[in-house]
Formats: sequence, C-alpha cells, structure tokens
Amino acid sequence: MSATPAHSQRADTHLLMACSTTPIARLCSVMTHTASHSAEELILNPDFYSDFHAGDLVQIYDPEKKKHRLILRVPPLQPSAVRFELSILKTVADSVNLKQFNRVIIDSITEEEAALDFVELSFKKQYLPRGNMLRFKSGLIGRTVHVNQNLSFSSMQAQSQDLRRETNQSFSGLITEKTKFVFRSKSARIIWLVQISAEMWDIDEVRYDPYVFTIRLISSTILERRNVLRKILKRICKSYIR
Repeated sequence: MSATPAHSQRADTHLLMACSTTPIARLCSVMTHTASHSAEELILNPDFYSDFHAGDLVQIYDPEKKKHRLILRVPPLQPSAVRFELSILKTVADSVNLKQFNRVIIDSITEEEAALDFVELSFKKQYLPRGNMLRFKSGLIGRTVHVNQNLSFSSMQAQSQDLRRETNQSFSGLITEKTKFVFRSKSARIIWLVQISAEMWDIDEVRYDPYVFTIRLISSTILERRNVLRKILKRICKSYIR
C-alpha cells in the first residue's frame, strides 16, 4: 500500500530533523560576567546548548536591534553549577548595550558569512613599523572583533575603528587571511623643514620693515594655510596646530 501524502510529509519532516545537525536560532536570557570570573568573551551552558561545539561561530543580537549583531566564537563547553543560559563578558556586552536578563537571539553563522573584508585600526603613543603591523595582523587571524574593541598582541595595542563586509559597515565580524588592514596613528605629527639662505635672516632695510624676511615667509606660506590644514585634519583625525 502506498503512503498517503500526509504520511509522506510527516516522514520527510522527521527525516529532515534527524539529518539536520545545524543549531537552530533561539531566544534566551543573557547574563554578564567580569574578567575576574572568566576571561572568555562568551560562556554557554551545555545543558541548553549541547548542539553547539567549541570553535563554532554564533551571532547574538537584540530582536529589536538586528543591525548590532555580536559575532563570537564558542569556547569549550564546561558544566556549571550556576543556572544560566549564556553569559557575555561585561565589557563586550556594554559595547552592544546589552544588560542583565535582556532577551536576545543566538544563532549559528558560518565563517564565510562572518568574514570581514576591511578593518581599520588606530593606535597612539607607540611606534609600529611595517614588520610589527604584519605580525599584529597575523596574530588577529581567526579572531572575532567588534567596533571600538581594544586589541593587543605581543605588547602592541590598537583599537578597531571601522569594520566592513564588502562596502557595508559591520558591527562585528571575523578576521581572516583575506581581511585587509589599515593602520592609523593618533600620535602622528607633520614637521615642515624649510631651508632658507643667510639673507632671509636680515631686516628689510628698503621698506624699513622691522620684520625679518623669515617671518614674512612664514606668514605668507604657512599661516595663511592654517584654516585649510584645520579643515583637512578635522575630517581625518584629532589635531592641534600651534
């Protein structure tokens, strides 16, 4: 006897559920913890998330703020005596404005979907030659980052300023070998060296001008362009012109 359409549909559904091993999205309550309790950015209770494995990527977001998706990597699952579903490091939770007991959605995400194409990092009060920049980039491969996160590697420190996937801004993502980096210094200086002749230090006796030629050179070439420099620097960095 052939199976009826209803029986066949139920059989296909049970077969699909049996073959599917991908964790499904779920709504849960979030907790926060400090670095003194655990240095992990994310802690999952294995009683609730047995279908997740260490190394998996997950995205966590408020259902009302879907644009701010926090992408994190699942750490090794360990049993806990404390009754909770998931806990996020407080500094990370504050970056996405997540509070204790907020309801969030946690869902799995692939590395291709989470990969970042562009990362802009800023640093200050340190000198990073090209070799250190390459080492810094290599140390971040495979790591998840979010906007305004303080990153450190081998005594080098930087802050993530802009993350992009293709041409779209992203709040969080995964750094891969294909991710392109831009390093910007907040401690950069522009020093102008002007070479002048000995006569430039003399006083203009023809016009009886008390100012030396050097001051006239500075006022005509540099000071008149102060406003232009301020407009340029205002767009790209914090500046101070003396």
